[in-house]
Formats: sequence, C-alpha cells, structure tokens
Amino acid sequence: MRTLAEYEKMAVIAHGHLCAGQILGCMAIHGLELLAIGEPEGLRVMTDSELFQNQWVRMELGPEEFPGYKKERIECAECGEGISFGRQVVRGGRTLCRTCAGDCYYKPL
Repeated sequence: MRTLAEYEKMAVIAHGHLCAGQILGCMAIHGLELLAIGEPEGLRVMTDSELFQNQWVRMELGPEEFPGYKKERIECAECGEGISFGRQVVRGGRTLCRTCAGDCYYKPL
C-alpha cells in the first residue's frame, strides 16, 4: 500500500505541481486502499450499497456554526488541536475538542 506522501509525489510528476484538487484525489485513493477497496477502477463495478452506508441525520447548529461568528481559539488538552469559535467542551476539568470529548455533531434518526 502506498502512503499519502507517495501519492502526492506521483501527482506532482503527472501534473507538474501539487494543487488542492490533487490533494483531495490523493486522499480519496489512499482512503480506498485503507478500506481495502484498492484501485479506483473497482468503483465502476461495485454498487453504491457496497461502497456507501447512507443514513438520514438531524443536525442542530448553534450560532458558532454560521459565518461571522468570532471567539478566542483554545487548544485541546488531549490532542493539541486548536478549537475555534467556542466549540470546546470541559470534561473533568480539562478543555477538549468535541471529538476528544466524544461528542458528535449529528444524531442518527
């Protein structure tokens, strides 16, 4: 299995430089390999139900999710990722990002 960095090098050779679209494509190909789907040509013979799981969800968005909302940036005590717009969660006296706190932004219906 190739690494994401190897795919990026191949994209530069094929295209002459690296751009955002190529990064997304490299990430998709790498993801397919991680899922043991292999080369993207396999997508043409697999059905949607073999490739994807669909589920309706309800999302509740607070004001911090909309353009123009500003608040200080805080660092997650667990992963070190920056937390923007007041999205931090305090658990056991630790300031965490939503992912490290185990929170989810959607609810299965």
